[in-house]
Amino acid sequence: MQAGKASNTARGVAAYRAIHQTLEGGAIFCDPFAARILDDETRARLGKTAADASLRPMRLFIAARSRFSEDTLGRRADERERNPPFCFGGGLRLRLIRLRTSYAVCARARIS
Repeated sequence: MQAGKASNTARGVAAYRAIHQTLEGGAIFCDPFAARILDDETRARLGKTAADASLRPMRLFIAARSRFSEDTLGRRADERERNPPFCFGGGLRLRLIRLRTSYAVCARARIS
């Protein structure tokens, strides 16, 4: 990992979410930003990654995991609990945009 650059893991997860939007129509997890944030190198590999049937279970797992975590954070924010949700983790940090709430605070956000 290099400072100021997304990790390979973050790029891979975003790629799986982007492919999920195309192949499954975002049926599990809608992420209209996934394809937009990909760098050229990752975007160039999308077709090959999408065509690899062995990667489908991982893609669907990533979509389900994203759906679960954001639904959970969204419910908590909607309930306006005393302690707002705080999410740690890597990635490209689009959760704030997708949730559209001020209650989700992500550490070290890289949204620019």
